[in-house]
Amino acid sequence: MSAQLDGIMKITKILDMPVSIWKRVGGRATTNIVRGADAGKDKNDDNFKGYTAEYSERKKRGKASPKGVSVSRQVSPPNLRLTSVMLNSIKAHKPTRTGVEIDFRDAMKVMGNAKEGRDIFGISPSNSNDITEIISEHLGKNISKYAKIPITVKIG
Repeated sequence: MSAQLDGIMKITKILDMPVSIWKRVGGRATTNIVRGADAGKDKNDDNFKGYTAEYSERKKRGKASPKGVSVSRQVSPPNLRLTSVMLNSIKAHKPTRTGVEIDFRDAMKVMGNAKEGRDIFGISPSNSNDITEIISEHLGKNISKYAKIPITVKIG
């Protein structure tokens, strides 16, 4: 007895991840990092530590940035969006068949905020769930394709 695949698809093809999937993952991850920061959430989905009283007062009055720069005056929850430059500089780039890079171009400001209890370096649990969903959806489609390949069984 033998089994023969009429339309051969190597099982390893199920795990193929095209660049377009990683580009989508990167875009979703960066969007979620920024949305989390806007909501006052860190890389662990925990609330940011508040701003100092002095900084909060300056930000409320619009005096925390250089003169003539449009600013956010929100202090509660802290949102890391004084001028929006830091959050707008977070980008996904260099997607490959094996992953994507998230670039924090204003990394010194991100690190400074991390030291103050507002750490956005990394992928939060909720962001990880979104990424898992994208990858699982793609793998599920590949599994469905593989399952549709007709199998011919010859006896004798």
